[in-house]
Amino acid sequence: MYYGQEMWLSGGQDPKNREALWDHGYNGNHLLKDLNKLRQVAISQDPRFIITHSSYIYHDDYQLFYQKRKLLVGLNGQGKDRNIAPYDFIVHGTPYTAGEALLEVISCQDVTAGNGQVAVKMKDGAPVVLYPKMLLAGSGICRL
Repeated sequence: MYYGQEMWLSGGQDPKNREALWDHGYNGNHLLKDLNKLRQVAISQDPRFIITHSSYIYHDDYQLFYQKRKLLVGLNGQGKDRNIAPYDFIVHGTPYTAGEALLEVISCQDVTAGNGQVAVKMKDGAPVVLYPKMLLAGSGICRL
């Protein structure tokens, strides 16, 4: 459903059914807009971003973290309905330096990296998306 109306896209069967929704009038929400803007920022700052494969740097039964150049994404498979208290999780093997200021772009929270590691707060089954804060200046993401 699309704002109370059905929206049919061309493209056929998987994997040819991945059309951009905004080409069909979907305006999205702030999260989608910010994540797309983050991708555009990363590409504009690092020409190799678009051709670099993501590297999975950690996974267990509940978390999956992958790094793509300066972008770190953490997915939490516990779900918000499991009533698990927020917890800090330390991700090792990142390219960040000790004291580097990062921004978690979904919550707009500041995070400070350690040397090759970063502590992220996992809560409510939500993902985390981290990027160096100084590289986001002027992007409009989280009002920067």
